[in-house]
Parts: sequence; structure tokens; C-alpha cells
Amino acid sequence: MCWKDTLTATSPSSCTLRKARRAPTSLKPIGGCAGRWLHKRTKLMSEIDNKPLHDWVRQTLHQYEPPYDPQDWQALRRQLRERRRWRLTGLVALFLLCAVGGYVVLLNVPSHRNVTYPVKKASARADRKKKVEVFHPQATQAEAATVIKTPTYPRQRTQPNADLPVADRRPVSLRLLAPVQLVGQRTQPLPEIRYQPPSVKEIALLQHVLTPTAGPDSTVLEVLSRNLRYWNKAVIVCDLTTSMDPYAAQLYAWFRRNTRNPNVLGTVFFTDCDSLGQETRPGGLPGAFFVTREQELNAALPTMLAAARNTAHNDLDPENVVEALQYAQRTFPQANHLVLLTDNGSRVKDMDRLPGLIKPVHVVACGGAATETDAFQPDQYQIALRTGGSIHTLDDDLMQPDPATNHTFVRLGNNYYRYVAHKGRFIKTRRKHRPLRFLGINW
Repeated sequence: MCWKDTLTATSPSSCTLRKARRAPTSLKPIGGCAGRWLHKRTKLMSEIDNKPLHDWVRQTLHQYEPPYDPQDWQALRRQLRERRRWRLTGLVALFLLCAVGGYVVLLNVPSHRNVTYPVKKASARADRKKKVEVFHPQATQAEAATVIKTPTYPRQRTQPNADLPVADRRPVSLRLLAPVQLVGQRTQPLPEIRYQPPSVKEIALLQHVLTPTAGPDSTVLEVLSRNLRYWNKAVIVCDLTTSMDPYAAQLYAWFRRNTRNPNVLGTVFFTDCDSLGQETRPGGLPGAFFVTREQELNAALPTMLAAARNTAHNDLDPENVVEALQYAQRTFPQANHLVLLTDNGSRVKDMDRLPGLIKPVHVVACGGAATETDAFQPDQYQIALRTGGSIHTLDDDLMQPDPATNHTFVRLGNNYYRYVAHKGRFIKTRRKHRPLRFLGINW
């Protein structure tokens, strides 16, 4: 027999297998919850295409990555929105709860307090009356009468006035003094009060100060507005000659716009005149200077008028600028900067005293150009250069004049001036606009 015949003979027939399957098993069924669970798991395992089971098995693997589904992000975004909405609702509810609780607590707090006033002690007259318990034989032991008993004081005997000493009677002679003896032998006449009308200089200064507009040249206003915030503890030294009246008025116009500026310690006015009103000269009296620490026009106006009266005999052009700067340096030792308001065309007569200045000087060049060819007066430019200060015009700020190059331009009026290094001056050019430097060329 071949192996096929042997296998056919020994293997059970199909009918036998059907009977074996239909035959009852010897195992007893499991009842209750355990049986139902086992039946469910068995049914799941018997199904070949069971998607929940397959998904559960995949998720247990370490390298499982679910497929991308856009609907998952939509669902997650809805959940996040719901969380934010509930979080905001909770915060609003907590705030309202705290507000209501605080309001209830405030309602329960009493609106007034019991104030106890001190009680005055009884006077001596009230202490004289005392309550005394008096026993009466006709009354019972439980009854008693309260009687107020006032003490009696014996009357003192008055002494007659005859026993008192009498003052000595002596005749008194009254004599009226003559008016001549009260005033004196010779009466001095009172000084005559004369009204001195304001001078032309004072009237012009008042007109400039009281004028609300700065005019076409607002150099002081523009320079102080741009730079005074950087000059801590500054002292303003102002030339108050006739040509500087409009610019001195701009100073207090700037103070009105910037009330109580802490950067300004005070103002020093000078007029190139001594205490006698005469122009200063070598070997003569020192110049007169007028100092004010007020920043309001009403308080500083008397000082300005006093300085204006002292400039009547100032006829020459050079001025004692360095002496005024040194006076401001001595008067305000705590100052860090000196701001010089001066006429751009005025020369300086005391340049030999320049080494005595130890504080930086910031020169505000008021007016037009110094000459037809030069932008600045050479002495004023040297003051700013040698003290480490700066020089300013209506449109430009030369914060460090020392490193000026041949490409530095400034504007004065309608003209532009270029710095010439070998001359050390700003020379007038023919340009009518501010040049732009591009590719090494001024266009």
C-alpha cells in the first residue's frame, strides 16, 4: 500500500467529523458575567475582519503611527475651543462672585463709629452737696430718708478802708512842649520824588519781551528746544546790548513753554559796561553783571531792565565775553555747561583770559553771518573749540567743532558755508541748497 492509501484508511471520514462536531462536549458552560465576557472575546477573536481589535493591537506596538486624517485636527480644535470658552466663563464667574461677596461684606460694615467724648469732672460747688442717710425713729428699719445737707460757712468780717495807707498828695505840674522842641530847631525838607520815564532802550526791550511771536529769526528758541535737554545744570550767559533784545525775549518765551526747567540754574546778563555805566577798558573797573535765578518773566523783568539801563554808553563793538563767562563760572560752581547767547558779528576783547575757563561753552550764534565771507566770528569759534563746547545756528548744530572736515556745511540765512581746514574757518559758497555727499562727491 502506498502512503496515500494508508492515510485514507486511518483518517476519519467526513461523516465521522460532522458527528464529532455535533456531539455534546463534556465541558460545562460558564454562567454569569464571566461567561458573557468570555463569549464576547471569543467571538471577537473568531472574526477575521475585526477592525476594532486590529486597531487595538496596532496601538500597543511601539512604532505605531496612526494614518493622517484631517478630521482629527478639526475635532481637536473644537475641544480646544470648548476648553477656552469654559475657562473664560469660569474666570468671569469667579470675578462676579468676588464682586458680589465684597459688596455684601461692605453692606454689613457699619457706616459710623461710636465716639466717646470725655466727661468733665464735677466742679467744686457740686462736690459740696453730699447725700447723707438719716435714721428716723418712727420709720422702720427698711425705710430711710435721703437728705441733702449743705455745709455752712461763717461770714468773714470786712475791714474798713480807713486802715489802708493813703498815697502822698503832691501837686503835679503839667507843661506842654512846644512843637519846635519836638521836631527840632531846623526841619529838613523831604526829598522830591521825581518820575523818570523809561528810556528808549527799556521801551524797546519791553516791546520785544511782551510780543508773543519770535519774528523771522527764532535762533534761541530753536537751539534751546533741540539741545537744552542734553545740557544738565546749565547757566545761560546772555548779551543784553541793543542788538540782542529780540533774542533775550526769546529766552523767556522758551521758559514760558518749558516752565520750571530743572536743567537751567540761572541767567547772567552782561552789557560790556562797568558799575558806573561806562564801557569796560583794560586797567579799569570790572564789568557789571546782573544775575537772576528766576524763570518767570514777571520775576526776572526787573533784572533785565536794570541791565538795559547799564548799556547806555556802550558804543564800541568788542565785548567782555570771557569775563562774563568767568563770572558765571564763579557764581554757579555746580554748573556743568555754559550757554552763551551772543551776537554773531561781535568781537571779543578779552581773549587773553580764555585759559581761565574750565567748563564747556556752547555758543548760540544769533543773527546773520559774521562777515560777507565768514560764517562765524573767529573769536567765538575759538571759545567753543578750546573749551570743548559747541556752536549752534538756526539750522545746524556743530557739537564738536574740532573734527570738522572740508565736507562740513552750515547754513546762515540763505547761504551755505563750507569748512576750509587749512584756514580753520567756514567760507561762503555759491550753493543755494544743502549738498548731499555721494560717491565721495558733494552734489
